[in-house]
Amino acid sequence: MKTIFLLFLLSYSVAAYAQIDDETIIRRNIADFSDAIVHRDTEAIANAYTPDASIFPNGFDIIKGTKDIKSYWTPRPGTTTTFHKIYPVEIVVNGSTAYDHGYYEVSGINDGNPFQGVRGKYVIVWKKLDGQWKIYLDIWNRAVSK
Repeated sequence: MKTIFLLFLLSYSVAAYAQIDDETIIRRNIADFSDAIVHRDTEAIANAYTPDASIFPNGFDIIKGTKDIKSYWTPRPGTTTTFHKIYPVEIVVNGSTAYDHGYYEVSGINDGNPFQGVRGKYVIVWKKLDGQWKIYLDIWNRAVSK
């Protein structure tokens, strides 16, 4: 009887784990992305994107591909990000493509000058590759407070 009960618990646990939905995974990826920025982990940042991804930072031309995206996210001397958080307003999953939009907030130090609470807005298009959600298109810019 114990064996049957343990098998039931094991199968229930596996089924519950397998049912983690795509939105939850994307939210986890968003949090991991912010963590990688704060910890200056350019490998993790670059790996968050698809190999053919494009980013659209405010004031720059379109930046495409892993090498150039990694270069963009490599912190410049004298620049430190102490806080980075993304606040999704909506996440929509449609098969192996998803998109989300919302706001971000960042604080840090730039050439010895601290900055706090810089806010902006963003849109991300996600692709599911080999079972993993990766950023395909990423556009953001500062939001002007009212």
